[in-house]
Amino acid sequence: VYTLWTLAKAQALSGNYPEAIASAKELTAIDPANGHYLQGIFYFDMGKLGLARAELEGAKKAGANYEMIDALLEEIERKQEVSK
Repeated sequence: VYTLWTLAKAQALSGNYPEAIASAKELTAIDPANGHYLQGIFYFDMGKLGLARAELEGAKKAGANYEMIDALLEEIERKQEVSK
């Protein structure tokens, strides 16, 4: 779990979001809460707000307990309201 988490974050930090998403999906298979959380963050960073929302909600449903999830969901809501 730790290795996939670290690999996915390193890939995202280097700008390789396709690989980061792939690693986070692998993580989701063994640790759904953290895998969905990382995917949500990566999609948010990429501006894919619909996907980010779905993954962050999936993380919450899977039991992720990060304060950042609610803040990101609120930010997504604000950005989507502005773009309407």
